[in-house]
Amino acid sequence: MPRLETRDLTLRIGNRLLLRDLSVAFEGGQSWAILGANGSGKTTLLQTLAGLRRADGGDVLLDGQAMPHIPRRVRAQKLGILFQDTPNAFHASVFETVLSGRHPHLGFWQPESATDHEMAHAALAAVELADFAERSIATLSGGERRRVEVAALLAQDAPLCLLDEPVNHLDPRHQTALLRLVRARTQRAGHLNLLVLHDVNLALHFCSHGLLLLGDGSARHGPLAEILDTATLGMIYGCAMREIRSDAGRLFFPD
Repeated sequence: MPRLETRDLTLRIGNRLLLRDLSVAFEGGQSWAILGANGSGKTTLLQTLAGLRRADGGDVLLDGQAMPHIPRRVRAQKLGILFQDTPNAFHASVFETVLSGRHPHLGFWQPESATDHEMAHAALAAVELADFAERSIATLSGGERRRVEVAALLAQDAPLCLLDEPVNHLDPRHQTALLRLVRARTQRAGHLNLLVLHDVNLALHFCSHGLLLLGDGSARHGPLAEILDTATLGMIYGCAMREIRSDAGRLFFPD
């Protein structure tokens, strides 16, 4: 199972300290929610964990190996990332876009196999876009494009996935459907997922663990149900929060 680890990780943007000396291990079979206010460094952290940005201090290790020492192709086989904003491929079809998720597993100039095509079609079906395969990406709505991007990530089938605001542009039904897909990866195959989310209640319902960015360079992490409370959320978001207990579990709302 995958393992991602930070050791004394420090992140800065200009003169601003985002994160100081974070040491945490993310293990296969877990889904982590990364929560923080706007500008707290969530996307910067995700990019650093993916090896796309150099840390300002400390290390990131994937399966015990320092991220800069892992060849890019090997990294892409082990780690998939869903960006917050992805440039549109105006001349690509939906199926071609999803099939591109299989490219890290192919050799130089190696064509996609029947298995690759099957995985791409299965990923499109999983996000309820099987009938859109021949459509141009340029003709889709923002929510439909987001689901295509998720399908490409599913087709990639990396044991570790980093997702930056994955429910962006999605309506409530598709938000929950996507998060069920992500959660199923951990339960079925022991995969590891880290998700940047803004909805605390979705995080609490679908994620097992949390990393909370407090905005002053410090962070809290651990089982999400144990570290979430109104005082901490108020510190993160700068507003009073109310906790409600119901048959559905704990829910948090601005007071």
